[in-house]
Amino acid sequence: EVFRREAGAESVPLIGFLPGSREQEIHRMLPVMAESMRLIANEIPEARGVIGCAPDLDEHLFRKYTDATGIVAIRNRTYDIMAHSDALVVTSGTATLEAGISGTPMVIVYRTSPLTYAIGKRLVKLRDIGLVNIVAGARIVPELCQNAVTPEAIASNVIQLIKNTQMRNSTLSALALARKKLGNPGAAERAAKIAMELVERTC
Repeated sequence: EVFRREAGAESVPLIGFLPGSREQEIHRMLPVMAESMRLIANEIPEARGVIGCAPDLDEHLFRKYTDATGIVAIRNRTYDIMAHSDALVVTSGTATLEAGISGTPMVIVYRTSPLTYAIGKRLVKLRDIGLVNIVAGARIVPELCQNAVTPEAIASNVIQLIKNTQMRNSTLSALALARKKLGNPGAAERAAKIAMELVERTC
């Protein structure tokens, strides 16, 4: 209740945005995330957005997006955002697995330089990029990569996760099964082992 009050979303849908922990990721991902919040608000006017800010990043990186969209930026509360949001938009990385363990429905987004992406696709033949999907062995949450990362696509998926009861419930159930697969102690080590086994099989 305290966290939801800080985010201005005590009794309304809360969307958490986790653009990453590096400045380069912020510049690449936050503009499209912020614009998606505008579109989400058109469909769900009462929805509120919150950005997870890494502690070592300057506030100026986030200010123009919070000022323009009304999204609240909160520092050092990433796990609260994961646990207490109704839906998340998460840049692909370890955060997707952590968010998966929290059990919150999410949209995974990933965008890098075309050359880096092309090289990665040639080296590793994985269908999914999100760790939570890799661990689950199926695409249990939507992924958007490269040119597919648009405000419209993000907003559409988030709105579905909020308003489509059947989709939301099936996602929650799938995340619960993935969390059970990882267990409690040593979850990160087991996730790494699963990911490495998949990489070895597909390289």
